[in-house]
Order: sequence, then structure tokens, then C-alpha cells
Amino acid sequence: MGARTALFSVWPESSRPAAFPAVAESYALAAADLGGIYFPVTQAWLNAWERDPSLPLYSADGFHPGPHGSYLAAVVIVGVLTGAPPQSMPARVVRPDGTTLSLPADAAIVLQAAAAAAVAGAAH
Repeated sequence: MGARTALFSVWPESSRPAAFPAVAESYALAAADLGGIYFPVTQAWLNAWERDPSLPLYSADGFHPGPHGSYLAAVVIVGVLTGAPPQSMPARVVRPDGTTLSLPADAAIVLQAAAAAAVAGAAH
């Protein structure tokens, strides 16, 4: 009871960068139609690359996220669910299995700013 559908907007494979706007729009419209929660990860990826085009968001396969892309998605999701500003989130995360994801501080700052912009943009 009281549950809401949440839609995590994904990214197209690296060979289809022109598809980003359509992917973001599709997920945003679907979330709105459902009265659901929208996680604007697609837009956050675009925001990150606007700030630093060299950020390695994809893994080697060109489809799945690498550590930077995973961190960016997580920061967006936590920001939307909790209302906490992405800039307040740590650059080092310990996973439940004890492994650590740690990003360079300068990359984390860029990713946090990209996430904050995406979350703020989706709220309007």
C-alpha cells in the first residue's frame, strides 16, 4: 500500500549517443503518465559530459556503466529518494559485500554537480 512506480532512465549504448534525448523523454513521460517517481539518470549522464567530456561513464563493453556511471546513477537515485543534495554524498562507497567504490575527488565533484542539475531539472 502506498507504493509508487519508479522509473530509472537509462542510457543508450555508446554507439547511439544521439538517442539520449529520446530515451530521457520516454522515461520522463512514462513516469508522469503513471504518477511515478522519475530518476533522471539519462540527463545526468549528459550533464556530466557537458562538464567533462572525458569522464568514463561506460564500461569497456560500451553498454553497461563503469564505476563513474554507476556512481552517477546512484547519486541521482539517492538524491531523488531522500532529497539530499548530491554534493553531500561521499566519493567513497562501501558495498554490502565489503568492496569499495572510490572515485577521484575531482570526478566526484563533477558527477555530483551533474546529478544535482538533473534532479533539479526533473523536479520542474
